[in-house]
Amino acid sequence: MSLSRPVRPLYFLVEETSRELASRVLLATVAANNGFTSYIVPQWFAWEHFDRMPAGVVLFKGNNGAQATQMIAARAAGHRVAAIEEEILGVASAAQILRLFQSRNIGACELFLLQGTHARDILVSRYPEIAPATIITGNPRTDLLRRPFDDEIHGRAVKVREVHNDYILVNTNFGASNTRLEDTIAHYELCARIGVIDGSGPKGRDDYIEWCTWERQNMALLTGVIAACRASSSAPKIIIRPHPSENIDKWRQAYPDDDKVSVIREGDHTAWTAGARLLLHTGCTTGVEAMLLGTPTLTLQGGVSDWHRTHTSNLVNMAAGSLEAAMTKIEAFFQGDADACASTPEMWRELERQLLPQTGGTAAERIIDALTPLAASDPSVPDPGVLEQGVPDQGALNRSRNINNLSGHALLAGEHKISAADFTPTSVAAMAARFAGSLGYPSRPTVTGIGGGMIQVSSAEL
Repeated sequence: MSLSRPVRPLYFLVEETSRELASRVLLATVAANNGFTSYIVPQWFAWEHFDRMPAGVVLFKGNNGAQATQMIAARAAGHRVAAIEEEILGVASAAQILRLFQSRNIGACELFLLQGTHARDILVSRYPEIAPATIITGNPRTDLLRRPFDDEIHGRAVKVREVHNDYILVNTNFGASNTRLEDTIAHYELCARIGVIDGSGPKGRDDYIEWCTWERQNMALLTGVIAACRASSSAPKIIIRPHPSENIDKWRQAYPDDDKVSVIREGDHTAWTAGARLLLHTGCTTGVEAMLLGTPTLTLQGGVSDWHRTHTSNLVNMAAGSLEAAMTKIEAFFQGDADACASTPEMWRELERQLLPQTGGTAAERIIDALTPLAASDPSVPDPGVLEQGVPDQGALNRSRNINNLSGHALLAGEHKISAADFTPTSVAAMAARFAGSLGYPSRPTVTGIGGGMIQVSSAEL
């Protein structure tokens, strides 16, 4: 579905440029080809300025407690609201999918765009009232890992290999036990505040302790494997990339001036993943990304825990539950046994069930089609489902808003998840031009910066 000139603009919110910016640029490129004007906006900037932004359709990144509060604010400011799921992308267990879904969103979010039948079935079983508002679209992050978009990632991977030669990539994911916040208690309080865990009673506390225990067991196995690989004559050097939520200094202190282990976090992680001979992880979405990029992968599962079945990657990657089992597979792989760390046909079928809808086109195209009816609604007419907040006439509100009035508002300081080097009109224009070419579009979108906090992407004809 497309319109020559949709009524409402689209706002694509970003929390982390390293994880989400490229997929939002892809969405904006598809939207421009359909006649939309859209804006890529760091989520904190949007939260501060909903009441100054012309009434549009706001695409949130998920449905946790922090998002629920802001969805209500967006609706009160005259915006329509939809959400994709970045937090449950790669999450397999029903308990964790429901943990990351805030029930308050049911009254605020108008459209739930889900990555597969697995997540939809779980959410609709618990909240049957949302069934009419759910659409299975996939996630544009998986688009970028496959044709026709992945050539650019593999091209950057070649450059990584030119510098580092062969390497084992270790992607860590210990945001609770090695938090970049001041301590684990601060991380617990943050999780309780945004609704990731229930901070009101002992169950939430016990769940969090189990989470930390799972991480520590995994870390013990992982560090043992790193030591064994470091001593192995057949294994190449090791590059550790800590998750953005982790304290990278702890890893640097563990491997100072080591000629076979490097701790590196700069650059887009997908190129490093594509360039690796082998990826090791302990339950991380990068295991799925590696699978789609064709990188052999081994997931390490320390100890006994139900949390091992939390993540999709642990179900679709080859797994090892002990140091001996891990090194048997790693040694076999580096001695020429490609199947030692390869996903099986059954694992691929599970991945398709969870993350790869078997329908035509890309996830980005399906998402823009899904958003079009919301965008076609007249912003001068009150939102039929808006929460009662004493909002004045929406038509008058919208007429008083000019997007260029936000050009003097700087991006909120201190948001470490937004890279100033990547969040620029020049960088976004280059990505949009590449995506338009990959999709065979007749023209590139027009990209314009709106101050430091927003980037506009529109059709070249507008």
